[in-house]
Amino acid sequence: MLQNPEIATYFDKLAAHSDASSEVLSAVKELGEYEVRYGSKPSEYPALYVVTRNIAFCAASGMCSTYWRLRPSDVDIAARTGADRTGLGPEWVEFKLYQLGWPKLDMPHWALRAYDFARKGE
Repeated sequence: MLQNPEIATYFDKLAAHSDASSEVLSAVKELGEYEVRYGSKPSEYPALYVVTRNIAFCAASGMCSTYWRLRPSDVDIAARTGADRTGLGPEWVEFKLYQLGWPKLDMPHWALRAYDFARKGE
């Protein structure tokens, strides 16, 4: 059973552009154990979220939004590097894939940080 079921509820009815989904899937591909889950929106492109140890730790939705569950210290770093805090909880941030004036997002870095937090906790 998912330890943060509100994430499944939130992403269940959303869609995700294939660019956002493929970027998240590419970022997590080198990680260890995880499962990709998709929302139930009747669409060719449902939103997705990624789970390890029954904790959702990243997601994709919309045209270019990626979401990451991070330690408090990583949330602060992410916020200083272009992430927005979300209503999903204090540990969740949103990075947009394409931000004018910002360098390309280091997705594998944030995937590893979110995965490590989900696997090890604090």
